[in-house]
Amino acid sequence: MIHNLRAAERTHFARAWNENGTNANYFNLATNSINSHLNSEAGSHMLGAQVIARSDTANKDAIGITNLLFGIQQLGKARVKTKRFRQLTPSAIWKQKM
Repeated sequence: MIHNLRAAERTHFARAWNENGTNANYFNLATNSINSHLNSEAGSHMLGAQVIARSDTANKDAIGITNLLFGIQQLGKARVKTKRFRQLTPSAIWKQKM
């Protein structure tokens, strides 16, 4: 998990832009963090949130992704009540954030 995040951090500034003009690398980094969470301890994605927050152009987006990661942590706890949301495409998520 740490190796994957460090590899993502090394390529973090090789920016690939999607159709909305947003940085597609954030999706890859969030995906790596979410996948690592599913197979490791709850605190492991703290590092993922820190890596995301290092970008000087992504502070607003990092807050949303960090909240997403901690929301997934809460989903693993049996006593937390969760609502069912419809699945959004990545472009729809970014349109909401913009």
